[in-house]
Amino acid sequence: MYDTLVAISAHKYIIRKLYLVGFALLIISGFVWWLKVYENPYNIYWDMLKNSLETTGVTKHVTEESNNTTLDQYIMFNFGTSNLAHARTSLKNSSGTVTTENIGTIQNDYVQYVSVAASSGNKQDFSKVINKWAMRTVTNDNTNTDPSFFIQTVVGFDGGNVIPIANLPVESRSVLLDQLHNDVIFNVSFGKVKQQIVHGRPIYNYPVSIELVGYVAFQKAFAKEMGIKALDAVDPNSYQGKDAINVQFLIDGWSHELTGIVYPGVKHTETFNNYGIRTNVTEPKTTISTQALQALFANTK
Repeated sequence: MYDTLVAISAHKYIIRKLYLVGFALLIISGFVWWLKVYENPYNIYWDMLKNSLETTGVTKHVTEESNNTTLDQYIMFNFGTSNLAHARTSLKNSSGTVTTENIGTIQNDYVQYVSVAASSGNKQDFSKVINKWAMRTVTNDNTNTDPSFFIQTVVGFDGGNVIPIANLPVESRSVLLDQLHNDVIFNVSFGKVKQQIVHGRPIYNYPVSIELVGYVAFQKAFAKEMGIKALDAVDPNSYQGKDAINVQFLIDGWSHELTGIVYPGVKHTETFNNYGIRTNVTEPKTTISTQALQALFANTK
């Protein structure tokens, strides 16, 4: 009986040891996977592009200094069944500071003046234009040279998102990611990627040169998947021979989300956060025309 108990005890001891060894190996393999796979700069970059195409919301903060004018802008995007951009923009120069609010869909634009602070000595009364929503309807076609606020802030370089950000179906994401893999669009110097700790999080800095022919072709494809027709008539080959644009992509090593874009030599910054968080703003019910709003502004005394 005693020998039997000893044998059972020894057997249980061996099983416990095996469990402990197996658990230790699991932890070690997980740690190795984290270092070699999940935190591999190549995988972080491609995960970022994938994640950017399947988010329901994001906030973009833009600052810029140019010609003695300072811009400070926050844009909150909703993506999915209803695409919308909601922005608050402050422009400051020697004449004063103007803050506006924009709400935009693919075809509807809304704008209002939130505040107008003129420089000292200016006695104009802007109270008649504050908090009056103006609206314009924009045709979603390839002949419109002044597309909607939403389109301007989502597509392309001139105020748009350089990295495509949206919430697209699986098939659309697959098409766009294949194009990013196969065409010359973002030339990434993976060997020069640097890591830094920002607010306790690992941020990877990717030097990137953007090849304009491939990039414009990709933006056309992205716009098509978004239901945007403004780029239909754009010819990517018209950018043949133009220099590539050098930027730096900042990507969070834990979340694999784009956190910023750096434009070397330019006083322009872009940061991104609040992924998956949607703005609860709705389109205004009472509006005037944008022409009427500008007339009110011009006639302030």
